[in-house]
Amino acid sequence: MLSCAFSSHPPDTFQNSFVPYSTFCVDPVGVLSSPNLVVRVSGKYYTWQVAAPLIMSAIAYLQVMPQKTQSKVSDKYMPKKVS
Repeated sequence: MLSCAFSSHPPDTFQNSFVPYSTFCVDPVGVLSSPNLVVRVSGKYYTWQVAAPLIMSAIAYLQVMPQKTQSKVSDKYMPKKVS
């Protein structure tokens, strides 16, 4: 997990904002409710609004969320790329 604003920066830029496990344990709700939270799932970076359903699908149902549903969630909650 990373605590930084989502942008088009290269992934290594985010490493400076990595949230250590010890920090997460001190205030998990604060970390997860941060508007700057970015989560890497399967090598891709997502806002928490997109990552949470993907993770819950895997944990609760032991299934990968269908691509169509992933796309709908991403389209709604991922920041739009600025050219």
